[in-house]
Amino acid sequence: MRSSDAPSSPPYTRPEGFAPKYNASCFCGTIKWQLSEDALDAMYCHCETCQTLHGTPYQWAAVVPKENVYFNQNADKIVFFNSSASDCSEDAPAQDECARGKNEYKLPCKLSCPYCHASFADEGRRMMLMLPPYIHFERDERGKKIVPDAFMAKHHMFYGKRVADM
Repeated sequence: MRSSDAPSSPPYTRPEGFAPKYNASCFCGTIKWQLSEDALDAMYCHCETCQTLHGTPYQWAAVVPKENVYFNQNADKIVFFNSSASDCSEDAPAQDECARGKNEYKLPCKLSCPYCHASFADEGRRMMLMLPPYIHFERDERGKKIVPDAFMAKHHMFYGKRVADM
C-alpha cells in the first residue's frame, strides 16, 4: 500500500496555516518533507529493531507532532514497513501469513524511500520520530551542520539493549 492509500491528513496533506521552518529529504532526494516547528524531544534509541533495521548500534530520533510535518514531494512513493511482531509468530507456516515487512499502511510503521531505501521516519498515531540526519540544517563556515538544540539528543531509550556503552 502506498501513501496514496494513507489517510488524507497530516503529514500527507498540508496542514492549514503550515509554514515550513526546516526542509528534509531522503538520501537520494526523491522523498521530501518539511517541518514547521522544532522537535518536542530528541534521543538515541538502542532498541534491537533500530539496531537491525539501521545497521547501527543506535538511532538518533526526534519527536515531532504529525501536524508539524508535510511530505511535499513524492509522498505517493513512500514505502511503509510495519516492524511490529504482533501479527507474526515463529509458528507461522509462511511469511505470507505475517504482516511484518509488507508495504502496508498500518500504524505504527517505518517510512522509507523505494529508491535509496533510506528509512527516514517512524509514524505513530499522533507523533512521528523523524531522523535528524535527513533534515537540511544550516552549515557553518567549515561545512558542519548547525543542529538546533531542540534536535540534540537529551536522553537514551532502551539503553539496556545497547551493544556499546556511551
